[in-house]
Amino acid sequence: MKRALNQGLFKTYKTFERNDSAVKGAINVSRHIRQNVPFGGRVAYRSREYTFDNHITQLIRHTIEYIKTKPSGKSILTQDSDIQKAVSQINEVTNETYSLQKRSKVIFENLKPLNHPYYLDYNYLQQLCLMILNNANSQYSASSSPIYGILFDGAWLWEEYLWTILKDATLGSKKFEHPTNKNRKGGIRLFDNSLDPEDSSFKKCYRRIYPDFYCENSREDSNDGIILDAKYKRLENGLVRDDLYQIISYMHTMKIPTGGFVYPQKEKEELAEQNPKKYHLANNTGIIKSFGFEVPQKCNNYNSFRELIKAKETFLTSIDKY
Repeated sequence: MKRALNQGLFKTYKTFERNDSAVKGAINVSRHIRQNVPFGGRVAYRSREYTFDNHITQLIRHTIEYIKTKPSGKSILTQDSDIQKAVSQINEVTNETYSLQKRSKVIFENLKPLNHPYYLDYNYLQQLCLMILNNANSQYSASSSPIYGILFDGAWLWEEYLWTILKDATLGSKKFEHPTNKNRKGGIRLFDNSLDPEDSSFKKCYRRIYPDFYCENSREDSNDGIILDAKYKRLENGLVRDDLYQIISYMHTMKIPTGGFVYPQKEKEELAEQNPKKYHLANNTGIIKSFGFEVPQKCNNYNSFRELIKAKETFLTSIDKY
């Protein structure tokens, strides 16, 4: 769904049968006579419009509503901000016409595979939605034996893997810290209640922030600290707005002028970690870096992979040089 919506909301022509005073299409005379005699100010007409509310977005909406009924549905649809935004977009364009009773009709309208040169990823999403709504199995083998899979939190696993490297690294005279949001350990207070202890609105405000990794400035008058955010997604083409806002708020709260994102990326001839992308904040208020951690792709066995990725890990321990 995220990949499909990156191409934009699916938009196509759709025929609407309306009966109101804002006529903007061909009048349906027989339906008008049936519904509007005696005349009360409304006209029955048919219009063909380019709209986001169509058979594809309705199919996605029905799939979302179906997933909500499952025990793990809520966690699937709220696992990150991109999915929440995608769900919100689909809900917004389908709210007026969504109806549970129309599910069979929506499935029937989507039996023909979508074939659009621009909205290519919607074809895969359409097929997946149909499988979910029809409670179909996904079989990748000719064997009749059941196939088992493992569902794991890739973002958490990536973060914890990076910590196995950074926990022994130092920046100047300081070591990296790793607050853990899952068990609420190591969080940093967002508000300083001591500045105005009589202010009741902040007296019980214990909101905390949990940067993935940070190394404080070695001295109060120095700017050699860094905040790192582990991102298990591709960032080669730029940073997501919500990710930027998050790390900027961390940098501001902790008075650390350098922030960075560490994400997995395929090997290239020129090492990505040697040339991180840099984003200078306005008014010389800080700098954000984007580090591509190269993951070996051409390995014949695990031992070979382990040796190659071990060599790639060294850049994290000297990340202040980049």
